[in-house]
Amino acid sequence: MRKVVLGGRAVGVDPAAAIGKGGEADVYALADGRALKLFKTPEHPDFANQPALQDAARIRLLEMQSKLHRFPAAVPPRVVAPQEIALDPKTQQVVGYAMPMLRNAEVLFRFGERPFRDRSPRTALAIVRLFQSLAATVEQLHAAGVVIGDFNDLNVLVASGAPHLIDADSMQFGGFLCHAYTERFLDPLLADRAAQRPALQRPYGPGADWYAFAAMLFRSLLLVDPFGGVFRPADAALRVSHAARPLRGITVMRPDVQPPKAAHRLDMLPDAVLEAFRRVFEGADRAPFPLDQLLQARWTSCSHCGLEHARAACPACRTAPPLPAAPPAVEVRGEVTATRVVSLRGVGARILAAAAQAGQLRWLALEQGTLRRENGAIVELPAPLRAAGAMWAGLDGDDTIFATRDALYRIGAGGAVETYCADALAQGGPASVATAHGALCWQEDGRLMRRGTYGPEVVGTVLRGQTRIWAGERLGFGVSRAGPLSLAFLFTTGSRGINDRVALPRARGQVVEELVAVGADRVWHLLRESAAGRLTTRCTAVGADGQLLATLEAADGDDSWLAGARSVVAAGPWLFAVTDDGVVRVGATNGRVDAVARYPDTAPFVGDPCELLVGADGLYVVTAREILRLSLGK
Repeated sequence: MRKVVLGGRAVGVDPAAAIGKGGEADVYALADGRALKLFKTPEHPDFANQPALQDAARIRLLEMQSKLHRFPAAVPPRVVAPQEIALDPKTQQVVGYAMPMLRNAEVLFRFGERPFRDRSPRTALAIVRLFQSLAATVEQLHAAGVVIGDFNDLNVLVASGAPHLIDADSMQFGGFLCHAYTERFLDPLLADRAAQRPALQRPYGPGADWYAFAAMLFRSLLLVDPFGGVFRPADAALRVSHAARPLRGITVMRPDVQPPKAAHRLDMLPDAVLEAFRRVFEGADRAPFPLDQLLQARWTSCSHCGLEHARAACPACRTAPPLPAAPPAVEVRGEVTATRVVSLRGVGARILAAAAQAGQLRWLALEQGTLRRENGAIVELPAPLRAAGAMWAGLDGDDTIFATRDALYRIGAGGAVETYCADALAQGGPASVATAHGALCWQEDGRLMRRGTYGPEVVGTVLRGQTRIWAGERLGFGVSRAGPLSLAFLFTTGSRGINDRVALPRARGQVVEELVAVGADRVWHLLRESAAGRLTTRCTAVGADGQLLATLEAADGDDSWLAGARSVVAAGPWLFAVTDDGVVRVGATNGRVDAVARYPDTAPFVGDPCELLVGADGLYVVTAREILRLSLGK
């Protein structure tokens, strides 16, 4: 166990207490209720075989020896500032610092994602008020002579409805410059406008903070980056790489840029607000964004289509014909036939869980306050579940699984209830529990458990509080991360033992999203992370023996199926993925991950969010209120 000195006393750093990971540091929970941020050294495993990152870590540590001692005392209360410097017990060198702990916080990045916003609905006006509070903090920092610099939606945490700024050590003050940058939020005025991707060339100033502020506001309101979407000019000679678009001012507001399907309509915002965004992203306006135009707007939700907007009339219903009272049972688009298997219509009705197990579609829905399975059976909750707040639902054949913060409930088809102790929602939800047909696995006090013939059985030991698991009908997969530790493992759902020699490339920065599809003989792992100033997604295929089969990497915005992949499912040797352009079938051969078939006719039937399943009679697309069966034809 590593030790540091805080306030003259030695403090042990338990890897199991890791609570966060970024490109430059690891964060741990302290016993006194605070958090400890430890800078990565050049020898950190995340920097292995990367000389440039090793050199940057060496320079950063050298600067921190004096910078942290001179951190301004008068910073706004919503800046998570250093409280106590952490020293190496042998060298007495600065290695990090203790800071206040933010509990139950969410990164601002999530507020610009459709699935998160659909699960945790917030009005546009609530988003604007959140940014009003953030703007006040920025103004106070500037008044104190501090520039944020690397201002991005991964170093803004929202806790108890209020925004807080973290990574205060990278802020710019006195003679200390900020050297870090995030491509999506770097002011193009500080970069080489003729380059192929943004890179910091000039020192930050207050205007750069307001540019980043506007970029975060744009994404949080419209669910797309200012330079998101796909640029498709009529003249092919005008095409530029996605990474270069911010430098050329080619925004998603241009008619020759196709926005992603998950994005809100641009015209939900008043014309004056859209023009203000254009002055920032297509021009050089770096003044504080005019939030008053959004605060004073008349926000309303369309009673017909549900779109929230600040217009005199709904822009969607004004330009599109009214939707039919009920969608058709069968639709045909090219070679694809979509059949509605489930369609919920009541107020508050929604699909809580769906799975294709042993080739059969199973689902659980909430309708008019009643839980109902696909066969019409009513699921009655035991008293502890009825009293519980947050719940996660899963399926195992005819049985229904529910997880709360500290327990797991299995409700049989006949109503019998089995209860298990589990670290269920304490780790953030379903990744602490894995279900498949005939398989139920969960974590309990550092052990991976499964439901055996005669009761709970231990599969193996895992890192408590730092492990996520997924399961198929035979194969299971897990990942443990804690500071410098990174471990992937395989297990079988019907036996004991863990194979921890899995050749999974380690995360190099902050993990933003993780998708896993478990097949019969392989696992597909999609990791989206923020590292070295950019967002990338890596797809890795691992065999049942733990050996690496193939891998592929793509940067956000690349014209690649991987850059836009959302829901994924395994079927035989293939991976099926949902993209804006429809479903894609992916294979892994000769060390390469390649798209081997594309089904563009599926595009009208898949969106964000949705879940993709593979049944005996086709693909299933699951949304909050519908399940479609897609027959792909040839």
